[in-house]
Amino acid sequence: MADQNSLKFTLFVNPDDDDEFRDRLTRDLLSESQDWQSIEQAALASQPAKPGDRVAEAVIVGQLVMKVLPDLLLSTLNHVADWLKRGREREVELEIDGARAKFPADTSPEKLAAWVAALSEKQK
Repeated sequence: MADQNSLKFTLFVNPDDDDEFRDRLTRDLLSESQDWQSIEQAALASQPAKPGDRVAEAVIVGQLVMKVLPDLLLSTLNHVADWLKRGREREVELEIDGARAKFPADTSPEKLAAWVAALSEKQK
């Protein structure tokens, strides 16, 4: 069970690509994230199914929802940066508390840290 103080964020994987490619990359990132000690919870994003669907929830292609303790956010984002660097065609958009930023494959850990610091300042 996730802690009350957990920070929930969404990763949008390759949002400008076709669904099949995005789904493959998203599931690859989800699988890899299961080994990250900084993650409390990670899952494919979902939404309630539409009336008439035969499932309770529908997966949203290309989106991961993660929960981490705030102190471990930067560690988690460094893992994401490492994942990005291993593929030329990878990029993510990260959304935390309504703030959203795009990070391409060549994103440095320093750029991620600067964005997290700016977001933290805005929340004060």
